[in-house]
Amino acid sequence: MSTNWNTWKLKRISASNICQAFKEVTDNDTVLLIQSELFNYINHVITFSDLIKDTPVRKILRVDNNTTNDLRSILGSMPHIEIILLIDIRASLKIPFEIRNFLKEFKDLPVTIVYCSWQTEITDALIEKKDTVFLESYQLNNVRHLINHQLAITDRKIKLKKCTLYPFPTLDDDVLSLDILYSADNENRYVPYLQSIENASRDVMIDNISNCILSLLKEHKSIVTNFVGVGNEAQLLGQLLKSRIDRDIDEKQAFIREGLFGDKFPSGLETDLIVFDRSMDPITPLLTELTYAGMVNTLFDGYLDIEIDEEKVHFDYQKDDFWDEMKFMNFGSIGPRLNQSAKQLQKKYDDRHNAESLGEIKNFVDSLGHLQETQRYLKQHTITSTKILNEVENNEALQFNRIIEFEQDVLSDNLDHKACNDFIQDLIFEGDVASDLIIRLISLVSICKCGLREKDFLSIKKSMVDRFGINILFDIERLTEAGILVTKNTITKNKKAGTTEDLRAPYGRNVSNTIIKEYRSIAKWFATLPVGSNDDAQDISNPKEPDFAFCGVVPLSMRIIQAFYDRSILSKTYNAQQPYIISKEPKVTKLETLFSQVYCNSKHISSERWVPEPKVNKLPNTTGKKDNDDHPDIAIIVFLGGVTIGELATLKHLKGKLRDKGIKKRFLIITDGILKK
Repeated sequence: MSTNWNTWKLKRISASNICQAFKEVTDNDTVLLIQSELFNYINHVITFSDLIKDTPVRKILRVDNNTTNDLRSILGSMPHIEIILLIDIRASLKIPFEIRNFLKEFKDLPVTIVYCSWQTEITDALIEKKDTVFLESYQLNNVRHLINHQLAITDRKIKLKKCTLYPFPTLDDDVLSLDILYSADNENRYVPYLQSIENASRDVMIDNISNCILSLLKEHKSIVTNFVGVGNEAQLLGQLLKSRIDRDIDEKQAFIREGLFGDKFPSGLETDLIVFDRSMDPITPLLTELTYAGMVNTLFDGYLDIEIDEEKVHFDYQKDDFWDEMKFMNFGSIGPRLNQSAKQLQKKYDDRHNAESLGEIKNFVDSLGHLQETQRYLKQHTITSTKILNEVENNEALQFNRIIEFEQDVLSDNLDHKACNDFIQDLIFEGDVASDLIIRLISLVSICKCGLREKDFLSIKKSMVDRFGINILFDIERLTEAGILVTKNTITKNKKAGTTEDLRAPYGRNVSNTIIKEYRSIAKWFATLPVGSNDDAQDISNPKEPDFAFCGVVPLSMRIIQAFYDRSILSKTYNAQQPYIISKEPKVTKLETLFSQVYCNSKHISSERWVPEPKVNKLPNTTGKKDNDDHPDIAIIVFLGGVTIGELATLKHLKGKLRDKGIKKRFLIITDGILKK
């Protein structure tokens, strides 16, 4: 069982799988057409020059409105060239309209479709086992079957080839995003526009994440020992994954499990799996991000490839030490850090004047390339941070400082309903702030105060229609159905009706917000507003509390995850009688009562051990070395419904705090996507 996960090898494996698939299709020269949503992924996995060098591919096109003309031009000069289409429908389950049109228009052209799949797709496992009993029933859900069914409309037979692709780290070694949260139309699949498809959409996401986790476990030869599910969807994911793991256990794997976790010589190795449903913390995504990477993602709609003043900027944490160090830092500490680096760089350049011997001159010349690269990255981040600062200070549409202050006051319960309503009305009629930002603030007030007053809700709706037009009502109604924008009257009626399980679901929908307690109580119990954390003497580049990523608040999601390992906070703020203070294994003992008070349902949290409990103590340590000193235990934390960059930053902070207390964990974050504002 491995405790050393190398996430970067996933990129190499995916690149190798792509090349192998193309070489198995044909030896002849080919044109590669890549689905638009897949284009950037392929470009980051393998350079197009390497793809052309290592495979029969000679031309590469992105499928868009110009594909037809571009392909006709290529066929004019290379009439016998073959076509490969690379597509990924694991999340959408449908072939894009542009590709279907292309297949109809070039129906006489031989085409091979290479489709993306998971290593652990159930039909492939059944085929390998020659299990014909269940194969037919699962065939309908198979990606290959879905493609064949949709190709039948084009009235042509097309050769299909499977290719296994993995997510790979783009922001941090310990963050893997499947990037399936948003559709090609920028629709959030966790909360789709159509209520009728929400369950189906989430089921598809759960299936993909389950396959991803199972593939990673197999790739790294790891075994999940402890599972914790936070939220209904999280528990469904756990049940699905557990059934698939049990399905694949053969005699060899059973023998390995017995050796590692049996009665006689338990290894002590732990791999935790914590799945967090986004609906359990709907507050954090509504807050303004204050980390460097978070602000880049908010202002430039991305954290990997962005554009500043028509100049393209690419962030690569493996090559760019500045980005790797500063991405999770509070933006306020970026300026001093860049200034310090500029002085250090200038000193290294100035040292060349003191070089007297040939050896010293040679050392400077050898380091010149690295110094120039450092200077280039330093300039890039200086330009980026300056642009962010300019937007924050001068962009009237952002109202950055006013909104940060408002968020702090709402979370701290410094404003009553009237004051909140007055602030929002002012933003509406000033005419500078966009509708989505205003709706975000209304949603924050609704959740934190456990519903809006009826008269305030009606007044805000009228003002929004007057300012933005009648279509804004569709967004408001959608959030009302999701249980985000609700009135106190609605909650009271539901309480009287006895629907305590879904107090915020007036239409019987799967609620996106399950919190039924005012935030002031939650903040007190989970200490999400640390006292004295905003002390001016505190070094914001090395914060004591994880409240640096947002407006002086600790994400609720982070505090919940912390409680599985560390009860020191809850023992002071909620109940002094805790079953433990520090635990190596994630435990939910006695959290049920707290969850029933916050969410009105203690069943929103569950835990299970997926391997046998050891019946004897672990053998004593006779080596003199500390446990897990080199390879800490893996804790896979899955965010279903997206995660904010600020939450990633606070989890990294938590990992360091746990290490200081003797709990060495490597938090490996897997998510369906990074949330956009």
